[in-house]
Amino acid sequence: MIIGDSSALVAFSVMDRLELLETIFGKVYIPQAVFDEVAVFSKPQAVKLKNFLADKTVKV
Repeated sequence: MIIGDSSALVAFSVMDRLELLETIFGKVYIPQAVFDEVAVFSKPQAVKLKNFLADKTVKV
C-alpha cells in the first residue's frame, strides 16, 4: 500500500507509468485534497490522473 502525494503522481503521469505504482505497491490511496489538486481541469495531466485516481481517494 502507498499513500501518494501530488508531485509523485504527476511525475508518474508525465512518464505514462501510473500503472507502475500498483504493480510495485499493490494498493494506491490518496487523500481527497491530493485528488482535488491534481484533477484541476486546467492542469496538463488532470484527465489522466482523474481517471487513474477515481477509486483511490480516502478521507483523512
